[in-house]
Amino acid sequence: MFLVLLSVKYVGAQSWNEYFEAGNDALESEDYFSSNYYFGKCMELDSTIFDLNVRYAESLRLTKKYHLAEHQYGKVFSKDKGKLFPLGQFKLGEMLYLNGKYKEAVRNFKKFKRKRKKNVDASFYDLAAQWAKTATFALTSQNAVLDSKLEEVPSVINESELQLSPVMRDSTLYFSSYSELGDFLELKEVMITDFLIGEKNSIDVLGIDFKLDLANLTFGKGSEVFFSVCSGDTCAIYEGQFEANVVSSISELSFFASSESASMPHYTLRNGKEFLFFVSKAEGGQGSRDIWYAQRSGDKWSKGINLGKTINTPGEEVSPFYDGDKLFFSSNWHNGFGGFDIVFSEGWLAQWKEVTNPGKPINSSYHDLYYTYNTEDKKGWFSSNRVSGENLVNSTCCSKIYAFEYPDSLEVGRRSYKDLEELNKYLPVTLFFHNDEPNPRTKLIDTEFNYLTTYEEYLELIPSYKKENSRGTRGESKLDAELDVEEFFELLVEKGVSDLAIFSKLLLKELATGKSLELEVKGYASPRAKSDYNEKLSRRRINSLVNYLNEYEGGVFRPYLKHKAFNGAELNIVENPFGEQAAAKGVSDAIEDEKESIYSRGARLERKIEIRSVTFKETELKESEAVIELGDIREGEMISSIYTLTNSTDMDIQLDSIVSSCGCTVPSLVSDFIPVGESIDITLEFDASEKEGYQEKKVAIYSSSFTEPKVLIIKSFVH
Repeated sequence: MFLVLLSVKYVGAQSWNEYFEAGNDALESEDYFSSNYYFGKCMELDSTIFDLNVRYAESLRLTKKYHLAEHQYGKVFSKDKGKLFPLGQFKLGEMLYLNGKYKEAVRNFKKFKRKRKKNVDASFYDLAAQWAKTATFALTSQNAVLDSKLEEVPSVINESELQLSPVMRDSTLYFSSYSELGDFLELKEVMITDFLIGEKNSIDVLGIDFKLDLANLTFGKGSEVFFSVCSGDTCAIYEGQFEANVVSSISELSFFASSESASMPHYTLRNGKEFLFFVSKAEGGQGSRDIWYAQRSGDKWSKGINLGKTINTPGEEVSPFYDGDKLFFSSNWHNGFGGFDIVFSEGWLAQWKEVTNPGKPINSSYHDLYYTYNTEDKKGWFSSNRVSGENLVNSTCCSKIYAFEYPDSLEVGRRSYKDLEELNKYLPVTLFFHNDEPNPRTKLIDTEFNYLTTYEEYLELIPSYKKENSRGTRGESKLDAELDVEEFFELLVEKGVSDLAIFSKLLLKELATGKSLELEVKGYASPRAKSDYNEKLSRRRINSLVNYLNEYEGGVFRPYLKHKAFNGAELNIVENPFGEQAAAKGVSDAIEDEKESIYSRGARLERKIEIRSVTFKETELKESEAVIELGDIREGEMISSIYTLTNSTDMDIQLDSIVSSCGCTVPSLVSDFIPVGESIDITLEFDASEKEGYQEKKVAIYSSSFTEPKVLIIKSFVH
């Protein structure tokens, strides 16, 4: 439809200049799809013009073709390095962020911020700094998953190009969607019950120009409704009476002395008083678009009141929804995974707690908005332009509606672990150290330091690491060396401490059930000192973790470590001090070259300990049990191992069956009959696809000749 409107003016236009003029006209009138079409035609004729490349990239971004835009901005920045188009690296970072390439996004945002130019608005540098921070949050929160799954939405709802602002009431879903009559939004409704999916019907709003955009329907008392009416970026909030798919008796609401735009209303009733949350760019806000509220007294609404700095930021906060104790909204500034994220804060009006991100699957690297929750069926609804299907090129252009089962808890963090196998998927927890720490220049195997003490001292050395790692470099190389240090500490060192805190809670929970556990902890060192010294250093590092556990939350692990817990559970640490034996090739051991042997990334990566696995405390193997160690393997590998079963009895053995505890472990054998004194080979194939961390599988061999089944315990660690 967009293309039809503009192509009338430029019918027959085939020259580069005519296409370029048409593209500029479309861009100026905010007809982004047409501008993308015309600039694309120019690119086909002559793609060497720099200004065209910039405008084509912008049109791709504005039509939300983020993967193509990332490629195009990359071409622009590689040619220009920010000279003619100063925002090139910022825009590239933004597309990387939206495409979930967080590490590359962080680096581009930081580089852009450090190369400040006088002709660039300072707000872009503030945004780059914030998005570097939130992209780092996304990197270190990849396992942040809400205990809920997305549900399939009836196809009749998402059959248009754009769907947004869903709200469920009386078994009917109300939302906004493109009209069949043109490129404008209108209100729709679909009845949804356990037994029936109704047709999609339009809601008539009497007294409104049918070509204006209508959205954000919210229900008040009785038959009263509120909704947004928009023309471009200019919006107003209306109230009216809703009956039989018709909104009548409408009137525009005003919340400011001047005619400020307002949209996205959400009505809530609290303690018998009526409130309306809404979004506006009005003066007195914290950023571009803020969330405000008004209170009704009689038949009049108060002036708009800003919700304040806890909720609103220098960025944009939109689509509010209050559920009785939490305000849900979307923000492109608070910690998130890219674009707008759905977040929430507990509280009311002037008192709000820290804003929290509920993680995946509600949020993605794209724009996730218009969260609502229906108490009738305990379902949540929202809109998102996340990637769907196999078409990555155009799938992010438009928003669809998604549903999810409302979880019992909105506690954010990693996925809850149901058993020990699930807990091991979280491992390894990796903790890093400064050179020769703790207790440098000693041959002790114990230390008085808690790991957190060494961690805090390590962070204080970041300026020294940046200085030494970039020594002898200039310009872009110097900046890369400094950013390498920042990334190491943000994405590895700090993440290790965050992981340790979460793992400690899960470990304590498992011990509280009365299960005795073993932690396997491996210690490493860089090859700067002799092997015997490095082995002792690795032991000290492991001991700093033991001290951490002893001191955790006032000593709650201590009874388990000392085998004196009331419930009988024990926690044992299995130490494997590798020293530098496992150090990567190429890591310098030159004492005089501190840059390479202390401050380089390679050396930094070697100085660590890893909590590798947590298992039930080993008891003596029964005669009927055998352990098969597969060692370290890669995710996706298929590993074969052979176990030889010998008949040492005085009778022939007929095997009845072989049963595996997991479909990922498949046993096979040539014969199920074993004569006296002979043996058979049992081949065990372990499929590591979609596996992670420590794995323990069992295969049971049954025979009427056995008093109990022979059990093969297959252990591995999947990377």
